[in-house]
Amino acid sequence: MGMFDLFKKKKEIQLPEAYASLISAIDYADVMEIAVRYHQERQITVISTDHGDIHVTIDGQDQHRYLDNLLRRITQSPKEEWQKIIYAHFDRLKDNSPAIKFFQKDFEHASPLLRVLIKNEDIELAQDSSMFLSRCDFPGTLTFIVIEFENQFSYLPVKDIQEWGIPIDELFDIAIGNTPAEEITSVTEGTILDKFPIFLFLSGDFSASLMLDLQNRAPFVVGTYGSIIAIPTKGTAFAHPIEDKNVLDMVVELLPTVEKFYYEDPGQITNNFYWSYNGLIQALPLVRTGETTANIKLPDRLISLFDSL
Repeated sequence: MGMFDLFKKKKEIQLPEAYASLISAIDYADVMEIAVRYHQERQITVISTDHGDIHVTIDGQDQHRYLDNLLRRITQSPKEEWQKIIYAHFDRLKDNSPAIKFFQKDFEHASPLLRVLIKNEDIELAQDSSMFLSRCDFPGTLTFIVIEFENQFSYLPVKDIQEWGIPIDELFDIAIGNTPAEEITSVTEGTILDKFPIFLFLSGDFSASLMLDLQNRAPFVVGTYGSIIAIPTKGTAFAHPIEDKNVLDMVVELLPTVEKFYYEDPGQITNNFYWSYNGLIQALPLVRTGETTANIKLPDRLISLFDSL
């Protein structure tokens, strides 16, 4: 099927729920059509266009071009200017592979640009994901080290960073430490069942990444027994400081909200819940018993911790 076949029926372009308050479904389909046409005209391979993310490959490098900022600019402008604005936006994102190749040889310049992005372990990249520098922090996901340069993320092939001579764990520490705090646009505190404090972290790209650095960045969500964490999307994370043995009641209550973010917002990661304690992260065992029902438990180690402290 040709790429343009995707656009023959406007209704086939799904408006992500996250953008519903920003733009109509028809206008979103128009923007996506212009954006894909831009890439076709420049012979840039488009892998997918899901959840407001144009996923492309340039010179074998994966790039994710998110529409969040572009859509906000578009909605302030008359429709006849949209094509010009969209083309100018992507022109600014032109091939940055020469710069990336430079950074891959020069760690001093690359170091402050390193970030981590958490993706579902089934992520589709242009090449096998094992070629790129990643590790598993949250079971069922992969944490990738990327270079953020000129508002684009470039995944790092393992073979290209060997020249740096830096231990992998140290690279992850640097990249996690570089998670930009100013990108976390809001941290909202609420309570569940009138007694469980819950914090919602919102950002464009980095809420999930921040969950790897709670001790330094958000110690208020680290309780006596650690934290319960949910990372439904790249820009949405929930965290709860565990002080109460009945914490499973909170998880059950929060589950539908996490599922809603997971299914409706851009940058989907996972609808699992996790227990984070002293640097170790475990998934809460969850067995789905139907489309809207699930059995969820606390990890055995957390249960024994309640009994021992």
